[in-house]
Amino acid sequence: MSNDYLTKVNFLIVDDHTFTLKLIRNVLATFGAKNVEVARDGTEALTVMKAFHADVVIVD
Repeated sequence: MSNDYLTKVNFLIVDDHTFTLKLIRNVLATFGAKNVEVARDGTEALTVMKAFHADVVIVD
């Protein structure tokens, strides 16, 4: 069930639960997402975003 559009979208997932990070990352991969970064809190997310242009940020 891949969607070529999602291969061009940069995702950042921010959550303090490892299980949730993995779950969302796997769901995105199932739909074809290739560019996915994760952060455990807001501070880490800001650091990641300095080097990674996120088109979509998923925040808990």
